[in-house]
Amino acid sequence: MINVVRTKRIIRQTHSINNNNNNNNNIKYMLTKILGNNNNNAYNNDNHGINNQSISFYTTTSMFYAYQKKKGKAERAINRGKSKFKMAFSTAATNIHSPDVSGQWKNKIIKMMKKYDETSEKEILDTITQDDCKLYKISKLSTANDTVKEFERMKKQGIIPSLLTYSILINKLGKASQFWAMEQYVEEMFVKDIKPNLFMYNTFIYLYGTKRRSFKKVNMYRKQMRENGVKPNLVTYNILINVFGYYKKDLRAVDRLYKQMKQDKSKAIKPDLTTYNTLFKIYNGKSNDNYRQCMYYLKNMKRDGIGPDITTYNTLLQIYGLHRRDLEKVEECVEEMDENGISKDLFTYSTLINIYGNVARDFQRIDILLATMKAEGLKLDVTLCNTLLNLYGFQKYFYKTEIIVEKMNELGIEKDVGTYNTLFHLYGHRRDFKAVELYMEEMKKNEVKKDLRSYATLINVYGSIEKDFDMVEDYITEMIENNMTPNTFVYNTLIKVYMYANNHVAVNSILEQMDVNNVPKTQSTFNTLISACAHSQDFDKAEFYFNEMKFSKTLQPDLSSYNTMIKVFTNAQKYDKADFYYSEMVESGIRPNRFTRDILNTRKRKGRLIEKWN
Repeated sequence: MINVVRTKRIIRQTHSINNNNNNNNNIKYMLTKILGNNNNNAYNNDNHGINNQSISFYTTTSMFYAYQKKKGKAERAINRGKSKFKMAFSTAATNIHSPDVSGQWKNKIIKMMKKYDETSEKEILDTITQDDCKLYKISKLSTANDTVKEFERMKKQGIIPSLLTYSILINKLGKASQFWAMEQYVEEMFVKDIKPNLFMYNTFIYLYGTKRRSFKKVNMYRKQMRENGVKPNLVTYNILINVFGYYKKDLRAVDRLYKQMKQDKSKAIKPDLTTYNTLFKIYNGKSNDNYRQCMYYLKNMKRDGIGPDITTYNTLLQIYGLHRRDLEKVEECVEEMDENGISKDLFTYSTLINIYGNVARDFQRIDILLATMKAEGLKLDVTLCNTLLNLYGFQKYFYKTEIIVEKMNELGIEKDVGTYNTLFHLYGHRRDFKAVELYMEEMKKNEVKKDLRSYATLINVYGSIEKDFDMVEDYITEMIENNMTPNTFVYNTLIKVYMYANNHVAVNSILEQMDVNNVPKTQSTFNTLISACAHSQDFDKAEFYFNEMKFSKTLQPDLSSYNTMIKVFTNAQKYDKADFYYSEMVESGIRPNRFTRDILNTRKRKGRLIEKWN
């Protein structure tokens, strides 16, 4: 990971000694040693489309240590970042301003436009100029700022930007989340009376819907499309379904869009594989209604004659295995994949390992899956390693977690923030705080930045386990200093920590802060509150939070909520209340799980199991 602030500081320190020829020679010697004499000119070239931010941190660090004559540290930095070093300078060596003789960049522009538009390749090809190719090349090989500089340079040379030229620039700025700059160029385009086409509108909807989550802007551009007579295409509908379903969670809007697609007489916007894959991602089967809707779309897909691909099967495996815990359906899905000749990828194996570990607790099956994966030539990656660490750690197979960490070091798999978060959690729950501190030092050394989950995990470790509330406050302060706004997960962790410490003043303050910061309360928030109240035997407060969730417009109690309430009143020997919540759970269509059965067995042993629970 590139630490931009520290990189800039080291670069400034390195370049501040330009007058000292000996030191410069030391740096050049290091570059020559790693890249060879032929590549030495890459460093001396004037950027050529690669700026300071795009240089690997390890590269800059090795240069800085070379200047300080710290050979050992320089070589260690080189070894850690050698591949990144070569990649950065090979990009720099590319002459970014060369003409597109082979037509490579024209083809890439066509590919980009085909994502958002269904215009024929010939029509797109007629609009592309060499200047557009040059701008697109810079947008791909360099930063958004460099793309803006090239765009301004074109204007100074008297080159009139076309709609395509603006599209390339706006696309780059939006993906870099520089919306303030993007909006300036959109205004400039309208001032010049350059009207957006379908490609531009689809780009606007995608960027504002998925990157900025500004649904008002999405609706504004939809209205503008209608006013300018620009008809939406299949790509528009697929983007809108993704935006309103996955990001806004507006399932009614998704249903309306799907019906419009099915009712279109021209069949120009008939649902395709992308449509159905997006719908399966949205209706993920976590609730009974979602699962029924998901199966409805699966039947429609088969009725439309659309065959599933690897993405479809991976999503369905998650739905059947992780969300519905239906192992028979998982087996059927895997058999169907084999029958259709669709090879499993790393994500498939990761999902299956997660299912057989978390749901079936079948670790022999996991060993078979890992052996099959190895036989098929698929190598471990950091995501799969993180999955295995979570599974083995949850089962307290700590010797296996240590084997996974050793394997990662042996294969050169770099730990990401998810790996460190898992290790913090594992060693924290073992009360091995020295190991937590060692991994924090390693994380800092490898320039891996903490994310919100890191802070939530550390707050949980030091708050719930160590009861060190000074450390909790330190992490909250560090998070704020790093300009990170707490999300629902962080707030839920803080609620858990302070609820179990019986600090109700702090909990009420956190809940108020959530409302002030417009952070939504989730099922997990209420389940945490209910569970903590149960722990302190405050049954009235537990019922209060349960009913608040039950009668809210957006949330409903889930299996975890009902299990907690049944357990609370069973342990308190208030069996009428426990029976009431069990009956309500069954009537709402929520199936009991193993945890529910454990509670029932407890009552059975006490001879107080009512007839309908048998």
